[in-house]
Amino acid sequence: MHYTPYNEIVVLGFLIVILLCIRGYGLVNYLDKISAQKCLILNTLVRYGSVSTAAKALKLPVSKIHNELKSIERAIGAPIILRSKHKIILTQIGSKLADFSRTVAEGLKYLDDSLVIDEVPDLNIAISHGLAETVLPEILAEFHEEYPKVNINIYSGDEYLDFTQQDIDVVMGPPLNNRSDITKTYMCDFTYGFYASEKYIAKKGKPISFSDFVNHDFIAFKGGSFLPPHIRTSLNIILSATNFRALLELTRAGIGICFLCKEFMKLGFYSDKNLVNIIPDFEGSPLKICFMNRKFTNKSLLVNKLQEITLKSIREKIK
Repeated sequence: MHYTPYNEIVVLGFLIVILLCIRGYGLVNYLDKISAQKCLILNTLVRYGSVSTAAKALKLPVSKIHNELKSIERAIGAPIILRSKHKIILTQIGSKLADFSRTVAEGLKYLDDSLVIDEVPDLNIAISHGLAETVLPEILAEFHEEYPKVNINIYSGDEYLDFTQQDIDVVMGPPLNNRSDITKTYMCDFTYGFYASEKYIAKKGKPISFSDFVNHDFIAFKGGSFLPPHIRTSLNIILSATNFRALLELTRAGIGICFLCKEFMKLGFYSDKNLVNIIPDFEGSPLKICFMNRKFTNKSLLVNKLQEITLKSIREKIK
C-alpha cells in the first residue's frame, strides 16, 4: 500500500471508529491482548462456520486457529464459543467480540486488498418485506446491469434488521441507534392508516371514531411500535405478522381492520379501491427509513452504487 496523505486520513478515521466500537462493546480492558490477526481469525471462523473451513480460507493450520481462540479466551477470562458438532454458537461476550472483530477485519480489508478472502464478490442485503416487494426488484435490476457478476443475497424480515448477522452488508429499514460501526443515510418516512375491506365493513360496520374500535377485530404488524401505545392497547388484535403482503391479503379477505403503510398502498399491485381508509386524517407517528451499511468495508464501491440507485428509486416513488 503506497503512502499518501489520504491513506493517513483513512487510517486515522479507521482507528477512531475502532476505538468507538471497542468502547461500545465493553472491550476496552482487553485492547492490548486482542490483535488484528485474532480479530481476522475470529471473524473468518464466524463467517464460515467451522475451524477447518476458516483455516483453509486463511491458509493457516487448524492448530493455529484453535490456539488463537484459546488465547482470546484466556485474555478476556471467559469462553467466546460453545463448541458443537454441527455449528458454532457464540456466548454473549463472544457475540460482542465477533461484532468488533467484523469491524476490524473489514477495516483491514479496506486498507489492504491482499487480505480479501473471497474472490467472487457478494452483497448481502437485509430489508423489510414491504420494501422488498415494492421497490427492491427495480433497484436490483439496475444494479445488476452495472455489476452482473456480483452475487446478491436478500434477507427479508424484521429478524435481520438489527445488523447482528455477521454477513449482512446493508440494512434498509428503521434507523439503528447507538451503533458507531455503521453509516446511516435517511431515505424517506412511512405514514400509516387504518384500512378495512368493504366485506368487513358490511359485516361489522365502519368505525367513525377511535371509541368505536372496541367492537372491532384488528390485524397488526408484529411489534407495531409505530402505533401509538394508547391506541394499540385498546385494540382487539386477533392476528399479527411481519409480512406486509400477508397482512394486506388478510385485510382484503375481511378478517379485520389493519394498520397499513399509506405509501405502499399507492404503489402498483398494492393499490385496492375495495379497501377503505378508516379515519383518513389519522397517520400515527411517521416511521423513518434509512439505508445503513458497515464502515470501512472492502465492498464500499458496491455499497455506494447500491445506495445511489436506492435513494433515487425510493425518492421518485415515495414522496
